[in-house]
Amino acid sequence: MEQIILLLFMLCGYIVAYAFVPNVVDINTLAILLIGMGVSLLIFFSKPETNKNLKNQKIRASYIFVIGFLIVNFQAYIDLIFEKVSINDIDLWVDITIINESAIISSVGLLSFLLGYSVKRIIPFPERNFKIYCYPTKFLKLLSLFFLVLYFYFVNPAYLKGGYALFDMGASAKYLALAFNASIFAIYVQESRNIINNKIKIKNFYDFIKHVGLLSFLLVTIYLISVLLSGDRGPIITYSMLIFGSYLFINKPKYSSLTIIIYSVSIALVLTLLGFARKMITEDSLVEKLKLGVNAFNDNASSSIFPMTKELSGSVNTVHYVVSYIHKNHDYFYGMFQIRQLIDAIPFSGTIFGRLGLINYNNTKYNGIAEFITWIAQGDNSTYGNGASIVADFYLGFGILGVFLGMLFFGYFMRVVDEKMYGKSSISTVWLTIALVYFSNAIYISRSFVLEGTKAIVMILFLLLLNNLLLGKIYRFKR
Repeated sequence: MEQIILLLFMLCGYIVAYAFVPNVVDINTLAILLIGMGVSLLIFFSKPETNKNLKNQKIRASYIFVIGFLIVNFQAYIDLIFEKVSINDIDLWVDITIINESAIISSVGLLSFLLGYSVKRIIPFPERNFKIYCYPTKFLKLLSLFFLVLYFYFVNPAYLKGGYALFDMGASAKYLALAFNASIFAIYVQESRNIINNKIKIKNFYDFIKHVGLLSFLLVTIYLISVLLSGDRGPIITYSMLIFGSYLFINKPKYSSLTIIIYSVSIALVLTLLGFARKMITEDSLVEKLKLGVNAFNDNASSSIFPMTKELSGSVNTVHYVVSYIHKNHDYFYGMFQIRQLIDAIPFSGTIFGRLGLINYNNTKYNGIAEFITWIAQGDNSTYGNGASIVADFYLGFGILGVFLGMLFFGYFMRVVDEKMYGKSSISTVWLTIALVYFSNAIYISRSFVLEGTKAIVMILFLLLLNNLLLGKIYRFKR
């Protein structure tokens, strides 16, 4: 309870600071704000874990999310304090008069998340045993193969030749990629339950891959090669986390802090090198490609205190864009984008609402939070996507109140996800699907929106239901 009181006290302090924040950028003010965030994290992590299933479990969806949140929302401010970036970088800061305000908004978001998580710690969530139904996944594997073949048939060839952020993969390819991803997720959800129900002993990670099926792993590898060729890296992280998360759910191993740090740094380094590889996918000579890669490495190393996460940290400009836009042009949107996200998650609902005239899909800037931020940044003739962030999503809806309430409930929710991942293995299919989707995307949720996973969850559950019905059994989703 003391932890909750301290976090609540700090949250009130930041809300008061928000009311009196100066428009002039002040490095000392930013430093104080960041020190406050450091203190809040010390308060949060100093509390011993009381849940026996979570004790010494350092790899949690919530922890991964917090790391991503710190990178997205605070690294750029640290770089500014240490003079790694210029205050004149208009693409990053958008409007220097709202830098202090944006930093406080992000701070309120983090404190609210920690508070919501801490509240859930003291509220027991009764664990129930669900009967685990075992179903073969041959249909899902054939379906994933079918989706992957169609994806390669419809995808824009220019996209696969380093065209990420330059060329659109095509509408059909987007839906097929989503369907392929959902089918792979469905396979890992069902196979995880099959392994547990059949009491199969998984000796190591390779043993887990073998039991799930080498075909699925091969299909994922082929898909990720195409992703790598395009210049994207997001799906590589998502699939790695899906496979690893499924293994964690089954075996629940505990790793030392040193092991986690070594693997994390190694993965970050590989992803950084993959990012530099984007600049090398050109028609230039090999020497020119190498020069581009070296220059990119040197530029990154000199322009950030944490070079390996510099690209991710640039997403803080989405917060700056929406704060500046609301100040100058518009009232809050009061949940419009969140409602659209929920509608789009339900198959065919968007088409129905569009035909009824309830949603106008012709005005593409309102199709989602990422599209709207891109429109704010580039106008009607955008050439690339600016992306989104969870803080920008909540702020655009309801302002600072939206950030407070949204992150508070999300912190509570992520504690539930942690408990489901490491609790009893006989959880419902619905909760296992939700837990794996949010665990797999934990690092990227900060630069996205909180409901992004809903469409994937609905599609995964639909494929699982279809798989089970085709096997001649009525599957009941137990909540």
